[in-house]
Amino acid sequence: MSKDSSVKRVIEIIYDLQKGSVLNLANLADKYSVSERTLRRDLEVIKEIFGDIFVHLGGGNYQSSQKAIFENMLNSSEFFMLKEIIKLSHKSSLEISKNLSKSMQDKILKNLDESPYIFKHKPYEEIFARREVFKILERAIAYKKEISFKYTNAGKISHFTIQPYKIMFMEQNFYLAGLQKRPHKHAHVIFRIAMMSEVKFSGREFKRDQNYLDFLHFINSPWASYSPNFRANLIKVILQIPQEHAKYFRLKKFYPTQEIICENDDGSINVEFSVTNFAEILNIIKQWLPRIKVLTPRKLEGIVKGIARDFYANTHGNLPPNLPPQKPNS
Repeated sequence: MSKDSSVKRVIEIIYDLQKGSVLNLANLADKYSVSERTLRRDLEVIKEIFGDIFVHLGGGNYQSSQKAIFENMLNSSEFFMLKEIIKLSHKSSLEISKNLSKSMQDKILKNLDESPYIFKHKPYEEIFARREVFKILERAIAYKKEISFKYTNAGKISHFTIQPYKIMFMEQNFYLAGLQKRPHKHAHVIFRIAMMSEVKFSGREFKRDQNYLDFLHFINSPWASYSPNFRANLIKVILQIPQEHAKYFRLKKFYPTQEIICENDDGSINVEFSVTNFAEILNIIKQWLPRIKVLTPRKLEGIVKGIARDFYANTHGNLPPNLPPQKPNS
């Protein structure tokens, strides 16, 4: 049996879980002609969306601890965006729609015109405007072909040659993530696809680095930094959210690694993130200043204080006489 697309495979696994089926990794590996390791990565993707919903029955058998998964997913705003992307991809003949069976597309796209949602920001329109670029990138990733392209950023034009790994949708934009060969190592690079032009194959092939693929599945944002042992170097960031804003962090995971680790007597909550560098978490912190407190690490606490002082100085022309200090860590 030919290898099914990962998108179709994950959706079918979700659909089977919804029906209450017991999933056996060995049987699924035979059905989809992939390794059990690949299927475990699929389960990790599902965990990122729904949380740890799996009951391990032993012997490579799994069942969902929740019901109505597929319907809940269809009702979410995130899945509606996926519907729109698939619909537009179908018009542009891209792999995300071509690799889905007709019946699966019908399940995803049903009642699309009657949806209660309106999205004012539609970055997925990039697909239609730049469909030829997307097609080249899809082929390059599928066949492990190195590419070169021109990149225009703030009026500056640069040329790059990279090994493309994944097209990623983050921060409401499409990015291309890959490795760039540099002296003594390959470096992680990420580019806004909207800023790429003159994309072509270099004529060279490459071998995929599985550790780098794991990194791409893990990262929270385009600002992540990569090292071969990235998991050993992750930074634990703990933020304290006051009671009046805690509900927003209970309702939504701003990043996949977000976990509520403590509920305090005053109604505030402590939220933990795992990040590869401080740049990954600063955007969230800036959005919630001054209604957020950095508990750990101390270095990040100092950076945030500096940002707050700079903002005050730029706004008022001088530094605040007494910037309220953060509560010391015990």
